[in-house]
Amino acid sequence: DLARAAGPEAELLYNDFNVSPALEELLGELRRRGAPLDAVGIQSHMHKGVWSAEQLWQTCETYARFGLPLHFTELTILSGRPKAADDNDWHLRHADWPSTPEGEAAQLEQGRRFYSLAFSHPAVEAVTWWDFADRRAWQGAPAGLLRHDMSPKPLADWLRTAFGETWTTNATAAADGEGVVSFRGFFGEYAVRAMTESGVTLAGTCRLTRGGERHVEVQLT
Repeated sequence: DLARAAGPEAELLYNDFNVSPALEELLGELRRRGAPLDAVGIQSHMHKGVWSAEQLWQTCETYARFGLPLHFTELTILSGRPKAADDNDWHLRHADWPSTPEGEAAQLEQGRRFYSLAFSHPAVEAVTWWDFADRRAWQGAPAGLLRHDMSPKPLADWLRTAFGETWTTNATAAADGEGVVSFRGFFGEYAVRAMTESGVTLAGTCRLTRGGERHVEVQLT
């Protein structure tokens, strides 16, 4: 409440690394008490290994049920050896933890999978990569999109183009008796073309927005 009073226009998140039933219980209680939450923040530092596609999707499904947008607030995928399973010192900075060509190839594959799956889930609103470069990265890990010399890794090159392109949905369907057509697509602008039984082609446009109406009437001319 103090945060909301201090910044009425701010987007308020509860952010945690502990993705467990304890977090589910806490979020449920915050929702029951009417806490001013705008989104759920999930940290995903993968120093000891990368989440599987199944784990990522299940995490999205679990926290989407609270009815709030999901933000992956601290994403880390390494481009070098993983942290040892028994190394639980999260404050130690390692001096020799290099990025490797094999690690960068794996980071590209795993990063593309993570971003693509997160993008495809309707509850996910944002993904924040944590370390921009290996230079001064947390724990000295090869966790950046750039190397120590500030040259881009393959994942950085992919990210620069992957979401700058136009994502499209093409769908063809027959209208029902009331002239309704259903499809699943990305948010954005759509060009609509319809052909009547007599062969006349009509055209119009519509826009789908997050949080907007799912039933859109299109004026065809």
